[in-house]
Amino acid sequence: MSVHQTKNGRWYCKYWEDGRYYKKYFGRGSEAKIRAKEYDLEVKKMKLRGIKVKKADNTPEKKKLHFDELAHLYLDDKRNSGWPEKSIYNFKCFMNRYIIPFLGHKFCKEIDMSDLVGLKGYIAKTSKKKISPHSINRYITMTKTVFSWGFKNDFIPFNPWERYKKPKERPDPPVLPTIDEFIRIMQCAAPHTKWALDVEFNIGTRPGKTELFKLKYTDVIDWKEGILLIRSTKTGPREVRLRRDFLERLKEKAKETKSGYIIEYRGRPIGSIKTSFKTALKRANIKKKVRLYDIRHMYGTYIAKNGGDIFALQKLMGHLSIGTTKRYLHHAEEVKQETVNRLPSLVPKISPQKGEGLKKHGRDDRI
Repeated sequence: MSVHQTKNGRWYCKYWEDGRYYKKYFGRGSEAKIRAKEYDLEVKKMKLRGIKVKKADNTPEKKKLHFDELAHLYLDDKRNSGWPEKSIYNFKCFMNRYIIPFLGHKFCKEIDMSDLVGLKGYIAKTSKKKISPHSINRYITMTKTVFSWGFKNDFIPFNPWERYKKPKERPDPPVLPTIDEFIRIMQCAAPHTKWALDVEFNIGTRPGKTELFKLKYTDVIDWKEGILLIRSTKTGPREVRLRRDFLERLKEKAKETKSGYIIEYRGRPIGSIKTSFKTALKRANIKKKVRLYDIRHMYGTYIAKNGGDIFALQKLMGHLSIGTTKRYLHHAEEVKQETVNRLPSLVPKISPQKGEGLKKHGRDDRI
């Protein structure tokens, strides 16, 4: 039991009954605040005496929403908040794949933790291919996010999945190709794919339409110093300094461009090289499960491996959290030992003669 105030100034009392949260509103102003506190004391007295609290009579029936209606309201709010079209499309696909077919027809007020367990089983049963626990947790977390939004904005009286805690996951680090293997892949790749891999390795962008295939030669804001502006839609723009040898190759490619995009095929910008990349892997006889995103991991790993500053690497890769960047240190264990070895030794360079320190005190302290 507790008293709260909404963003628009309305005072209400919140209490727990029959496994659910209920709210009773009292309006705005100091008098409303007093009435809410008085009602809160009444509820506490009833709880102490074991009397069941009558459901708040001002819980409006308009909050009796189906889940698909709540999901639509959530999407409309995010669209009005400036969500990009790709995020809207991904959310729709995300919901329509498993969540709406299972929960869409149910009233939010009638959903409980048993539906969470049922959704997990439904996803595993109806998925066309084996789905990982990590992917199932993503569906559950997104559904809980919709419930949380609905409760905070007074569309539903409580969050039915409030007690759910996402399990901690520790995915295995990717098995990256060696430099020799990567060079072999580039040698077996088509010209446009080879160039795309060269760009990816030297810039460390996210390999998709949001970064790598969005790059233009006009994004090189300083050709003399070699500074490239990556206009990321995920974490905001960032500047990356380029190696001199790569900068020279970039200048040569700029003379040949027809579209203005750094990655192009037959004079036109492209959005993917997945098929040609798989072909290059096959021709190079690479047995490892290598993804395009692993080239970005190589960028971070080798910079960390060669003693690069972790905070500078964070900015280069566009990570919002330093914790994300620290993962690359797992690939660079030898750097830790080299760093520790730089600590000055406290042991004297010239050790005393054997027994010299012991005779001084006239006794033997050896064990």
